[in-house]
Amino acid sequence: MYNNFPTKQALLIALLEQLTAELEMTGSELLTSDLDTSEAVIRVYLNIATQPEYLMIYRILCGEHYKLDELTRNQVLSFDQGLHQRCLEALQSGGITRPEWILMFCRDQIISQALKALPDAELPGAGELLVRLEGLLSEG
Repeated sequence: MYNNFPTKQALLIALLEQLTAELEMTGSELLTSDLDTSEAVIRVYLNIATQPEYLMIYRILCGEHYKLDELTRNQVLSFDQGLHQRCLEALQSGGITRPEWILMFCRDQIISQALKALPDAELPGAGELLVRLEGLLSEG
C-alpha cells in the first residue's frame, strides 16, 4: 500500500482524510438520531475512543504533532476541530446549556481516559457517563 504514495506523509494525509470522512458520517448519524443530544455526543466520543485508528489521531495530536509538516499537522487539527464544531452545533441546536462543559467532559472522561488506558481496558458506557455528566452539570 505504501508504494501507492510518494511519501509517508502523503499516506498519512490520505488516511486522515478517509478517517475524517468516516467520522463525519458516523457522527452525523448519531447526532441526528432520536437520542438525547448529550447522549449522542457522548456516543460520538465513545465511538472514537473504541476505534484504534481514531484514537491514533489523538495520540498524534497530543504527542507527535510537532514532528509533522504543516499540511499534515493542519489535517490532524481539522479532525479534532471539525468534530468539536459539529458536536457544539448539535448541542446548541438541541437547546443544551453549557455545551462547552459537555465537550470538555467528553475529552476528559472519554478521550483522555482511552489514551491512558491499557489496550484491553473497558471504558464506561454511555449510560454511566451520562449519569456522571448530569451530576457535574447539576453541581455547576
